[in-house]
Amino acid sequence: MKFNRLTLIIGLFAVAVSQSLRASGELDINLSDDSVRVRYGQDLPSGSQGQKQYGVGVLYNTDDNTMVDLWFQITDEAGSKAPGLDLSVGPKAYFGSTKTQEYLAFALGGALIYRPLDANRMLLTAEGYIAPNIVTFLDANNLWEVNLRLGYEVLPTAVVYISYRQIRANFERVENEEVVDRGGQLGLDLRF
Repeated sequence: MKFNRLTLIIGLFAVAVSQSLRASGELDINLSDDSVRVRYGQDLPSGSQGQKQYGVGVLYNTDDNTMVDLWFQITDEAGSKAPGLDLSVGPKAYFGSTKTQEYLAFALGGALIYRPLDANRMLLTAEGYIAPNIVTFLDANNLWEVNLRLGYEVLPTAVVYISYRQIRANFERVENEEVVDRGGQLGLDLRF
């Protein structure tokens, strides 16, 4: 059963990426000893109101947790009083499974992206999403995700980074929260 889900997830991700390679986008791959996450985002035509992007991601770890996330976000400068600080906001949908549970969740959240002016090749990112009980389905009652990232721009279109990620869900049949994924990663974020 798990093999079929993983095959479906990889197939959906491959179709999404192959259909989108003609436009500008972003490919983000991060790895640890226990997990891999691949995300692809495609830019939408934008006017003067920020950069718009939608995308899909796939996560798999050694605890047999699989997850697909779909998102839409708008990113723009936080304001003239905070040079180097961008804000990204939007919805995100999660579908996944642990060894014994499945979940579907619709979250809201965003990210703060800071590029220090005196070290303009460095990037600091803090990202968070939350899905309360009212928009969480199947076996889960709620879900949240937090990502912290420190990156260095090795090329104008490539950032290497280290990050810490935690994704947790509160399940109906389990008294305690379940860790979907947690730990540090090494990643590469490519823009094209």
